[in-house]
Amino acid sequence: MEKIKRRDLILQTALDLFNEQGVSDISSRHISEVMGISYGNLTYHFPKKDDIIMALFQQMQKELDMQFENVQKEIFELDYMLESLRHLLQVFHKYKFFFLGFAKLNRQLDEFKGYAQLDFNKRKVLLTSIFNALIARGDLKPEKFEGHYESFIHGLLMLFNSWMADAEFFYQGQEEDKLDFYLEILYSFMRPSLTKQGLKAFTEVYQRTV
Repeated sequence: MEKIKRRDLILQTALDLFNEQGVSDISSRHISEVMGISYGNLTYHFPKKDDIIMALFQQMQKELDMQFENVQKEIFELDYMLESLRHLLQVFHKYKFFFLGFAKLNRQLDEFKGYAQLDFNKRKVLLTSIFNALIARGDLKPEKFEGHYESFIHGLLMLFNSWMADAEFFYQGQEEDKLDFYLEILYSFMRPSLTKQGLKAFTEVYQRTV
């Protein structure tokens, strides 16, 4: 139990430091000093800083998977689905250092790109099933041309992966309004593709829950 607890504390401390100062400026020794433990104690759990980064990446992916799956489960319960989307953005924010340094981490860690690509493809499949369900229910218009929604879904995933960088540099509102600001942008991407029925349902729910 102590080993599990210490490992989790190392990950949480590293996450806080990476988010505050960036990955490049934080070493494993720095993490151990902040925690007040020996360097050897830390390396017992994580021999290299890269091991900490990959552990955090896998931890983040599990949390993102859960929220994406919740969105899929709640596709016909729009109030819950919108809340799951908000929780999804919260997970992205929790691990913001990944999205602020995505390209650099990709070059630095050989295994990072492979895992990221697998997760990206998995979410494309999940979002495709969500879109198909919305089309079948009459909330989403049929695609205008072959491959339209495939490109659209890729664009949504680009938004998910890049909104933290935009928020870091260009968001000018109140901190407590940040998630709703980007949730509105997400909704605005969807709005033109909704049918009259879908637009009415989504608008009612959105106005009720934000």
